[in-house]
Amino acid sequence: MEPVARAHDPLAAEWVTGLFLLALIFIAAINRNAPRKWRFLLREGLRMRQGPKTLRDELDLQDRNFLGIVLLAIASIALFTWQALHVEQIEHVPSYLSLIGMLTGVLVTLWLIVRASGILANSDVGTREHARSGSIMLALLGVALFPVVVLLAYQTEWREELVRVGYALVATALLYRWARSIWVGMADGVPIRYIILYFCAAEAMPLLLAIHALRPPIHPTVNL
Repeated sequence: MEPVARAHDPLAAEWVTGLFLLALIFIAAINRNAPRKWRFLLREGLRMRQGPKTLRDELDLQDRNFLGIVLLAIASIALFTWQALHVEQIEHVPSYLSLIGMLTGVLVTLWLIVRASGILANSDVGTREHARSGSIMLALLGVALFPVVVLLAYQTEWREELVRVGYALVATALLYRWARSIWVGMADGVPIRYIILYFCAAEAMPLLLAIHALRPPIHPTVNL
C-alpha cells in the first residue's frame, strides 16, 4: 500500500514555525533587557493623552527595545493578514515579504502625512503625540495578534473564528486610535477641518481602497 501524501498546509509551513521561534527570541531578549517596557506600553496605550515626560523621556522611538517591539508588531500584523487572506480563500495572495513591505510603506507614508499635517495646522506637539501614540497602538496590536497567528497556524478547526477575533482586534485598535487622535487634535486647538481632511485622505480612504483590493470581486448572478 502506497503512503497517502499529506495535504500541504501553507499556514503551518516550516518557515512560519521558524518565524515564531525568532519572535520568541525577540520577546525573551526584550523581557530581559527592558521588562518594564511592556507595562509602559500597556499603560500609555490605554491613556487618552500622553504626559510631557512620556513624550520627552520615556518613549524614545530610537530605543532598540521599542524598535524591536515595533518590528515584531509589523511581522505579526503582516502574518495575520497573510493568514486571513488564505483562510478567506482570496485568489493571488501576496507573499509574506510583500505584505511586510506594503505595511512598512503605509506606516512611513502615514508618518510623513502626520508631519506635513503638523506643519499645515501649526501644531507640532499634537502631531508628534499622535505619531507616538500611533506607534504604541501598533506595538500593542502586534503583541495582541501574536497568539492569534500562532493558533491560526496549528489549530485548523479554529481558523475561521480566529480570523474574526483578529479582525475585531484590528478594528478596535483602529477605532481607538482614531478617537484618541481626534481628542488630541481638538485639545491642541487643531481646526476641525484639518482633522476631517487628515482622516479622509490619510486614514479612511487608504483603508477602504485596501479592503476593496483584497476582497474577491462579487459577480452578480443573472436569472434568465
